[in-house]
Amino acid sequence: MLEAGIGILLYIGIIIVAQSFQETPKEHAPAVALGIVPALAAWGLLMVETGVRAAGKSLFEVGLAPFAQNLALHGMISPAKFIPLAEETGLILPIGEWVLRQACAQARVWLDAGRPLRVAVNLSARQFRQPRLDGLIGGILAETGLDPAWLDIELTESIIVHDPAAVTVILASIEKLGVQISIDDFGTGYSSLSYLKRFPLDVLKVDQSFVRDIATDPDDAAIVRAIITMAHALGIQTIAEGVETREQLAYLRENGCGAMQGYYFSKPLPVEELTRLLREQRRLEF
Repeated sequence: MLEAGIGILLYIGIIIVAQSFQETPKEHAPAVALGIVPALAAWGLLMVETGVRAAGKSLFEVGLAPFAQNLALHGMISPAKFIPLAEETGLILPIGEWVLRQACAQARVWLDAGRPLRVAVNLSARQFRQPRLDGLIGGILAETGLDPAWLDIELTESIIVHDPAAVTVILASIEKLGVQISIDDFGTGYSSLSYLKRFPLDVLKVDQSFVRDIATDPDDAAIVRAIITMAHALGIQTIAEGVETREQLAYLRENGCGAMQGYYFSKPLPVEELTRLLREQRRLEF
């Protein structure tokens, strides 16, 4: 099966827009935000890019998540630098909605073309806490005609460890839509095994800081193996982040990791390039 990942590419000039938005009177902010994001997209200042994941021995899955380490190129700035500003100003909400809509619409295009890809979209803390998140996601799914089974919502651990009671309610409402729920960067700083039992999670993404040295560091190798084993016992899938070498790939496959992503498989690709690659039915050798 294939999945697709879309990250945000943001030119440096967009910071000026965000700073201007921050100065907008609060009563006008919602209307201004609704106009800013489509304008940025039309001007080519806001765009999406896909990141490739390998799933078993099939070609790839593709996740629609920000790949910050890959995007600080050619005068662009990464989500890691831009998102905090967007969070602070509130611009993250219309941007997040735009990305989600773009992801679902593109997934439907691929599905109609006979190239079914599950798309994964990262949510920031502010997006996750916005009122009626389930209504927003459900509305976009209905608008684009995408089956919920082809959408994966990704959250970082730092989002779900605060106010577990509220998080439980939000995740339950999302789960009812039929979408998949993933935890990104698992094992970094905020880990709590209790939420693996408490929350309706489908996927754990093993952070690249553990994957980087699994071929040479016995401790990292043991941690990754333990995460995979634990996830399997709980009926949760695993994805390893930051795979760059054949040795890393071999270890992950040997220990039953369900999917991997990283430069070993592909750099981030524009949507058009990934679509062309799928049309040509190209395969990765690994």
